[in-house]
Amino acid sequence: MTSTELYFEKGWWSQISTLQTLNCRFYNIMGGHGYMGWWGNMGGPKQKGITTYAISPFQQKPFAGVARAAIFNTARRVTGQIPYVGVAFGIGYGIYAWASAQHEFLLSKAGHAASGEHH
Repeated sequence: MTSTELYFEKGWWSQISTLQTLNCRFYNIMGGHGYMGWWGNMGGPKQKGITTYAISPFQQKPFAGVARAAIFNTARRVTGQIPYVGVAFGIGYGIYAWASAQHEFLLSKAGHAASGEHH
């Protein structure tokens, strides 16, 4: 019986379990050995020499020294960026100051006379 005939004979709900069965059979044909297990229990050899340590959540201080570290870390990072930002800001301000002065000059009577335009 084909899967199409099975679908029309028994309905769509029986086809789901048939597909699941076919999927498991196909997986085993392809060399899989079935369900491997959850993380930490994958069916491999037992691990030796692994030491784990734990501390009670009541003994931990997750925010110990956060305010002090944040202030000093922020100051250190900002002062480290001053040479880069300062140079760019200085160049930008120099261009802005020159352009403003040039604009004011060109709008003045002396600027009109210097550029040769008559308004």
